[in-house]
Amino acid sequence: MAMVRMLVSISGTRDGQDWPVRGGLLEVADVEAAALVAGGLAEAVVPEPGAVETASLDTRPAARGRKGSGA
Repeated sequence: MAMVRMLVSISGTRDGQDWPVRGGLLEVADVEAAALVAGGLAEAVVPEPGAVETASLDTRPAARGRKGSGA
């Protein structure tokens, strides 16, 4: 498993859950992490030596709509 930080917000769901917001963390299989990074959607998160892993991931849904649309 690999940890990635999302560089963009993606609408819709992944495995029945909303995608993390831009800057949110996501733990995925190595091959999926590689695809997200190669597509410019995420960056790999390299844990610092001695860092303690946590199960806390940012899974808040992305904000809906646009600010300042003037509509």
